[in-house]
Amino acid sequence: MEQAEKSFELSIAGHFGDRPLTIDPDETTDSVPMYYCYLDGAAISQLRHDPVEGWVQIWGNLQDDAVQHVGEAIADYVG
Repeated sequence: MEQAEKSFELSIAGHFGDRPLTIDPDETTDSVPMYYCYLDGAAISQLRHDPVEGWVQIWGNLQDDAVQHVGEAIADYVG
């Protein structure tokens, strides 16, 4: 998966009151990108894509279906 260099916004239908999330990619030492997720300027979660487990939440309180929807939208965005 190619990593985006700058923050970007995503709208996730049916989640977050249809407000956009700001996604801030971060480079990691193991070359697996992490994504900080912000809603209305407040950090709400950090996600990464594990090759075995799929999209996982490092910290935050998103429900599992929201983690998967956000992760899929990130993957679509970064290609």
